[in-house]
Amino acid sequence: MVCALQFLHCNGIIHRDVKPANVLVTSEGHVKVCDFGLAVEGIFENVKARGIAGTVRYMAPEVILEEQYDAGIDWWSLGIILYEMATKCYPFYESSDEFECMEAILCEDPYIPEWLSEDLQNLLQQLLKKDPEKRLGCNGNIREHPFFHSIDWVQLEKQNVPPPSVPMPSVDFDETYEKPLSFLQSIKHNISSRNDILESQLEQPSHFAIQPYPAYWPNFSHYQHPLPSVPVSSLYHHLSPVISPPPVPALFPSSHHHHDLPFNFY
Repeated sequence: MVCALQFLHCNGIIHRDVKPANVLVTSEGHVKVCDFGLAVEGIFENVKARGIAGTVRYMAPEVILEEQYDAGIDWWSLGIILYEMATKCYPFYESSDEFECMEAILCEDPYIPEWLSEDLQNLLQQLLKKDPEKRLGCNGNIREHPFFHSIDWVQLEKQNVPPPSVPMPSVDFDETYEKPLSFLQSIKHNISSRNDILESQLEQPSHFAIQPYPAYWPNFSHYQHPLPSVPVSSLYHHLSPVISPPPVPALFPSSHHHHDLPFNFY
């Protein structure tokens, strides 16, 4: 963190929103600062910035008072982060109300626990000076503080110093997938994986499956035998005989009786 902030300040950049959420840890355990959405450039020598920006919990007093400020606001935020890392607490009265939090920063002195080491107590007191002109980082070189006496800063900047802790190894997606799957391939992969899960679940015997009672199983063996051949006539022996209708007289008599009719057809 110290190396990162000094690098930014040497290039005329102040971050203005230094907080734990904007500090990342690489897979090797090195620290990286991110999120420069509120950063200001061109802050050299006597040039200063103005305006409320950042997270209230980590704001320096001069930011809250809307005074001109420089890189000292980042060192104040670093002091808050170090305090929280060492104590898991906040150095001022902590409130969910932003105005009460601002008032505590302006009016209260930071509470420094006595059970911390003397070097760490002094470091926090120097970083949390309300006067930016007396704050460590702007006044004096923070690397020379006794708390950092065991650090080789040159080797640290070259990342040759082993980190105190290394995060758990994560999945390397570059080795897992040589090429990113296309849209259709990803759908096919998802469908096949789901089918594999369903097949594995079906193969596993279930001890709680409801088994039907054997007495209620229908007997289909009777219907599997072929039906006997029966004469068609015997199938309708129970039906009554069909009564044929009476003969219908012919409307027109045959031609050899036309001379008996009282009229003639033309």
